[in-house]
Amino acid sequence: MPVNRPPDRPDPATYSQAEQLALGVEPTWNSPDIVTNSTLPWGPWPTVDVTVRNLSSTASAVNVLVHLARGLFGIGMVLIPESTKLLSLSPSEQVILNFAIPTPSPGGDPNVSVVATIEHPSDARLLNNRGEQTIAGATTTQIGRSPSIPFPLRNPLASSQTITLAALTNPLGAVVSPVSRAFAAFEQIQATLALTVPGSLHGTGAQPTLNETTVIARGQDGSVIGGMTYLLWVDD
Repeated sequence: MPVNRPPDRPDPATYSQAEQLALGVEPTWNSPDIVTNSTLPWGPWPTVDVTVRNLSSTASAVNVLVHLARGLFGIGMVLIPESTKLLSLSPSEQVILNFAIPTPSPGGDPNVSVVATIEHPSDARLLNNRGEQTIAGATTTQIGRSPSIPFPLRNPLASSQTITLAALTNPLGAVVSPVSRAFAAFEQIQATLALTVPGSLHGTGAQPTLNETTVIARGQDGSVIGGMTYLLWVDD
């Protein structure tokens, strides 16, 4: 009797916060597969670069769609679809896509919220198809060793709900405020992330020490609304 084997399917993927959470791993919103900013000096990257890989070692991924959406920096912000790229990936192949973006306004906020979404009809695993990048950053010589960093937090629902915030494991004693708050439909506020650099932690301008702090927001039903990662370089 012939053995019925499942079809050999590709697995186009990118770093996915949802997948990390499902695996029991604390995610970062500084996706290693998305580039939006240059670092030191901090500023906008001329394109949004997205790494897409085919995790299947045997099946090609033909006509993969990768959609890019962008919005203002923050959690729960409105994301506007900007462009889509079509590509094909050989088994185990990895490609970096460069998405052209409008030139930032002079003096405008260099920080953005970005979502890259992969679409393929034969995808073997859908949980690794959506990656987010929401980051901001500075050095301690710019903002001090005990900064309070404001960031936008928005209820994305057309109904009221309570949103909770939590800072994930970090070396900077992060305190986020508010911890919990009732939001009206589409209401937006400025939340605050307070950091304290330990006295034992130092760096120099030539060799700064990078520390990342991630904040995650959850809706009233426990689902993840989004997150934000702050990059602080200790250079003193």
